[in-house]
Amino acid sequence: MNRRNLFLASCVVALSLALMTGALGQTTIYVNGAVSSSGDGLTPATAKKTVAEGLAAAQQQRIADLELRLSALEERMAGATGQRGVPAAGH
Repeated sequence: MNRRNLFLASCVVALSLALMTGALGQTTIYVNGAVSSSGDGLTPATAKKTVAEGLAAAQQQRIADLELRLSALEERMAGATGQRGVPAAGH
């Protein structure tokens, strides 16, 4: 296994572990059924009204965090290989 493939494999393992442990984007989403309407959920004053809305907001936050981390990883790889993105397998 060459260095580049080893690096990619390490990144996949690290990202998988981070997802399983919840280590990415530690954001609190507040839920309060007593609010008149849902807010952004980032503070008690702007809480989501339902648990389902809170879960959806947490999932969207995690997706945004993963996209940001993936973009940073692509930038690092582009700097190391002189190209943008992840090359096709076998190249």
